[in-house]
Amino acid sequence: MNYARVQDGVVAETFIPPAGVEIGDCFTAELAAQFEPCGADVQSGWIREGKGFAAPAPIVRKADPEEKPQTLADLQKEFAALQAKLAKAMGAKP
Repeated sequence: MNYARVQDGVVAETFIPPAGVEIGDCFTAELAAQFEPCGADVQSGWIREGKGFAAPAPIVRKADPEEKPQTLADLQKEFAALQAKLAKAMGAKP
């Protein structure tokens, strides 16, 4: 059986005890009390909804109409600048 440890309505972690072992035998009583049976598909970050669990809503980044898409040349310039900073920080000459 799969278990989810729920904190503040969110799955903090999932756990499957070894075969034939109860969840209460794996942790202290205080910690074992935080685990609830769950489906095999439940993952950390899922939300406790009523008697079940649901995947969190996807985070959708809204496009900024003022933002100009980066080109490969832009990224290469940024990379070269970061390489120079790293070389300087490490004491090498660029």
